[in-house]
Amino acid sequence: MFKREYHYLVAGLPDFVLERDVKDFDLRALVDEIYGQIKDCDRELIRQFLMPYDHLNLHHLMRGREDLFDNKGYYSLDFLKTQLEKPDDMPEYMIDFVQKFKYGHESSGLHEEYRKRSYYIWLQFYQKIAEKSKNRFIRLWWEFDHILRNIQAAWMCRKLGEPMQKQLIGWDEEIDYFVKNNLPDFGLRREIPFGEQIFNLLDEEIDLLEREFRFDQIRWQLADELTTFNYFDMDKILAFLVKADILDRWLKLDKERGAVLFDGFVKTLVEQKNIDL
Repeated sequence: MFKREYHYLVAGLPDFVLERDVKDFDLRALVDEIYGQIKDCDRELIRQFLMPYDHLNLHHLMRGREDLFDNKGYYSLDFLKTQLEKPDDMPEYMIDFVQKFKYGHESSGLHEEYRKRSYYIWLQFYQKIAEKSKNRFIRLWWEFDHILRNIQAAWMCRKLGEPMQKQLIGWDEEIDYFVKNNLPDFGLRREIPFGEQIFNLLDEEIDLLEREFRFDQIRWQLADELTTFNYFDMDKILAFLVKADILDRWLKLDKERGAVLFDGFVKTLVEQKNIDL
C-alpha cells in the first residue's frame, strides 16, 4: 500500500524542538505544527492518537471539572461543551455516553451504571479505533499499550489481593484470561514485545514512580522498533508524537526525569536529521 511521505516536515521536527528548552516544551504546539502540514486523510490518525485525552476530558466535564481539562485532546474545550448540550459530532459511542448520562448521573443512583459506561468508552476505543485502524502503527501501538496496562493492573491486584475485574479493560474473555490465570507472568512473558523486560521490572523492588518511568521507557523503545524502516511517513510522525507525549508527561510529573528524557529526545532527533541529510 502506498504511503504518503512528508520529507520536509519530518526533517524540520528537530529544529522545531530545538527552538525550545525544557521549560517551553509544548506537546500541543507540536501537534498543531504537524496537523497543519499533513493531508486531510492523515489528520484522522492524529485524532485517533489523541482520542484517550478526549475521553478523559469528556469525563471531567460531565463531572463539572472544567479545571481538569487537558488541551492535549483533539477536541477543544468549547467543542466538548457544545457537544454536552447537543451531542451530534463525535464518535457514536461518545454521543451515546453523553445522551445517557449528561444529567445528574452521580446524584440519581446511576453512579455504577455511569462507571460501566465509562469503561465502555475505553472498550470501544480499543475495539473501534485501535484494533480496526488502517494504520499499522496505530493498531500495534494501542494493542501494546492496552495489554501493558492490563498486565500492570492485574499484577497489582494480585499483589494486593484485590479483585481484578473492575480494573481491567477488555471483553469478557480477555478479563477472564487474567482472572483465571495462576502463572506468575500470566503466560505472556514470551508472547508480547518486551515481555521479558516487563515482567522483570514488575519483580523488581523499586518505588512506583521509578517503575512507571521505566514502563514509559519501554513504550519509547516500542515506538522506535515499530518505525525501524520508516523515515518520512505518518508512522514516523506518530512515533515522534508518542515520544513527545511521554516527554510532556514527565516534564510535568518529575522535572529531573523529564529533563533526562528531553536530552535523549533532542539527541535522537539531531542524529536522525544528520542521517537524513
